[in-house]
Amino acid sequence: MQGCRFNSKSLLNQIVAIVLLLGSATIMMSALYLTHEQVESSHEHIKRELQTLMGLTQGAMNRSFRYQKIPAVEEIISELKAHRRVKEAALFTQAGEQRVNVLGEAQVKSLTSMFPQSSEEVFLASIQQQNLKIQHVTKTDSYLAYIPIKTVPDALAEPEYQVFVVEYMLPITWADAFVYKLPLIGGWAFILLLILTISIAYLNHRVVQPAQALVRNITRAVHHQLDQLESVRGASELTEINQALNSMLAERNANEERLIKLSTAIEQSSEGVVITDHQARIEYVNQSMVNNTGYSREQLIGSDPKILSSGKTPRSTFTALWARLNEGKSWTGELYNKRADGSEFVELQTITPLKNSAGEVTHFVGVRQDITEQKAIQERLHFLAYNDSLTHLPNRTSTMERLQRYIDGAHARGAYGAVLLINIDRFKVINDARGFQFGNEVITKLSMRLRKLKSSGIRLSHFGADTFCFIMKPERMEKQDMRAKALVLAEDVLNLCSKPICIEEQDVSITVSIGIRLLDSTETPEGLLRSAETALHTAKDLGGNQIFNYRHEDGRRAEYIFLIEHELREALREEQLECYLQAQVDETGALAGAETLVRWHHPVRGLVSPGDFIPVAERSDLIKQLDMWVLERSLEFLSGWQQQQRDLTIAVNISPRTLRSKHFVTEVLTAIERAGANSCGLVLEITEGLVVEDLSGSIEKMKALQTHGVQFSIDDFGTGYSSLTYIRELPAQELKIDQSFIRGVPESKADIAMIESILTVAKNLRIRVLAEGIETAEQAEFCKQRNMWGQGYYYDKPKPHADWCEAWLSHEG
Repeated sequence: MQGCRFNSKSLLNQIVAIVLLLGSATIMMSALYLTHEQVESSHEHIKRELQTLMGLTQGAMNRSFRYQKIPAVEEIISELKAHRRVKEAALFTQAGEQRVNVLGEAQVKSLTSMFPQSSEEVFLASIQQQNLKIQHVTKTDSYLAYIPIKTVPDALAEPEYQVFVVEYMLPITWADAFVYKLPLIGGWAFILLLILTISIAYLNHRVVQPAQALVRNITRAVHHQLDQLESVRGASELTEINQALNSMLAERNANEERLIKLSTAIEQSSEGVVITDHQARIEYVNQSMVNNTGYSREQLIGSDPKILSSGKTPRSTFTALWARLNEGKSWTGELYNKRADGSEFVELQTITPLKNSAGEVTHFVGVRQDITEQKAIQERLHFLAYNDSLTHLPNRTSTMERLQRYIDGAHARGAYGAVLLINIDRFKVINDARGFQFGNEVITKLSMRLRKLKSSGIRLSHFGADTFCFIMKPERMEKQDMRAKALVLAEDVLNLCSKPICIEEQDVSITVSIGIRLLDSTETPEGLLRSAETALHTAKDLGGNQIFNYRHEDGRRAEYIFLIEHELREALREEQLECYLQAQVDETGALAGAETLVRWHHPVRGLVSPGDFIPVAERSDLIKQLDMWVLERSLEFLSGWQQQQRDLTIAVNISPRTLRSKHFVTEVLTAIERAGANSCGLVLEITEGLVVEDLSGSIEKMKALQTHGVQFSIDDFGTGYSSLTYIRELPAQELKIDQSFIRGVPESKADIAMIESILTVAKNLRIRVLAEGIETAEQAEFCKQRNMWGQGYYYDKPKPHADWCEAWLSHEG
């Protein structure tokens, strides 16, 4: 049967065959050795026996010849021939001829004819040496004994020797020896076979079975049956092989898991992955590649990636691509491709060459990412980086770069240009009244109008909010001519802006202020815009709807303001400021309180006028910090007076920025509590304009503080938006008549009439009136007669707190 056939490739069968072969060879060699040993032993025994026998024969024959007993010699020869091991025996002369009769003549019959295997040399040697010589005849497996016999009896005569030759047969053959040793050989064979059987069993257990288990493990590993692997116990080498196999399988399993993860990641990746051979034929694509291109796997695999080309990728890109790949390096860049449906897209690709062990490129791996949307976003971001999102006009960054180019060109040509900054007057009122969306519509419509003034040499940009900018390209002309040209453009802007803008079926009238700065090669873009902004602020300070040309003294003024602001911050940190007090009297002339005025003791400039640093503080966030500092010091003064049982008030000016602060009420109440003062003695002075700009918010905060006893005074009343409607709604306890009306009293009837009107309003509203700026006795008497409180140099000049207390509080009344 086929299943019972001998498997010559089986390890066990091969081991058995080898062991049996070695065992058989060992038995044969052992049998041969034992037989040979037995034969050699027999040879040694025969030689000894032959030597003994021949020695006795030599002695007997020598005696017989000496005594001339010839019959005895013949008898000896006959007896020897009768010996069972003696094949032939004969007596030869020295010439090698046989003697038939012992004493007769020699018969011509040679030694070699009787003993063909005899040796003449041994024959002669026995005569010469007079010794027994034995020759082993291998062919007949017998021995030839050469016995020298002395045949002359006379001792005085010349000795004569004859040689008695005997052929003595061995008593044992090789077969006899083998049979003789057969029991021993059988015993050794049995022991050897037992050892071989044990060896085979041992090898089967230690080598064959572990090897078979190892083969089964490898077979199972090939079929991924790793959960059925057997443990291998046997020779250390096989155990090490199995351990190595297990390590290899574990590593392979880990690698397969990594490959599965990698394959899954590649297949699920949003980026397309393509692998081509070295001839750029596609061998693999992942699902994203299929989804991104619209081609099926069957269409892509085997194709050239050129099927995706739109033809719009620059040739220089492919030149750089292949230059990198031919160097064995990766390439990353953008390719413009198209899908199966013809739609175009942009891909960011990274192509990497793969090399074999010989360093030859065999494949290329490409990772492709559709960046069409990203490119669009980048372009949009680039647009927004240099353009305004609302008007789509160039922004400040773009304008700065263009200015730098214009400055460089002006330096090269010796030309002049101009920068016009345009700002909408009181635009915040529009935003507050109608909302930011409405304000954006105003900006958009205005930008459309201003675009009409653009030309090849005039660039319009939008700096955000309510500010626009015209840049006039430098031209070769005189400075005054460029200034005149810029003024013409500015007038055109004013005329365009003077016409109402229709938004949501409603006409909106606006005005703008314009600052002009000539452009030359001596300035930087930042400096030009800063100068134009200075001119713009001046135009707005002039009331708006104005054009103002930048002057160098305006720059110096701006630099001075900048220094003042910087030093004022230091002054607040280093306590360079001091609070002065100016007395306020009631209608009887008695002390009613004081107003706190701040003074700045500059370490270098000396005493800085409030008119220099207060406006600077009001333009920045410093005014809030300054107001709170003055308020805290004033409350400390008030607390001290109240502890002395003095019923006085202290007035503190509050700027618009401070009042509009979100936490204004909380900060005031916190300051009052920290000072330990009674809030009923605190008067906060605010201006009409501040209240009108944020009427509802101002009223809400004033009422919140009024519930805690804080009083409010409308400062500089009559100079701003004096409206009975506003005054009636405001929770104020005092109207403060501006000193410009008091200055004309009692001569100016107009001023007196204005004051009388204010007094009438205040009386109807039950609000007290305080006149500031009283400098003469007549003015003081005028105010006293009309029951007004007073303040001014007539009563006292502002003094430091200690001096004021010394002057007014050191004695009663």
